[in-house]
Amino acid sequence: MSILTWLKEFFVTTAMQESKEKITDKAENVIVDIKSTVTEGIEEVKDIAEETTTEIKQRARDKLGRFLADNPNTDSNEAYKDK
Repeated sequence: MSILTWLKEFFVTTAMQESKEKITDKAENVIVDIKSTVTEGIEEVKDIAEETTTEIKQRARDKLGRFLADNPNTDSNEAYKDK
């Protein structure tokens, strides 16, 4: 192997290694940014969900499993169970 071939391989290999390291660093930074953005988005969605969540009412049933109707003459709503 001639000295010129060796120098060429040395510098090409060194340049390629530096490029790989730069690319790896940039990729890691992008991954960290994406993770933080996704985490912030998840937290925002959780906050919105907590604000808009309402209590889910469950329909009242009789002994045979049929839905009970509401009696309009009373103040309470008999068609739904109290939790």
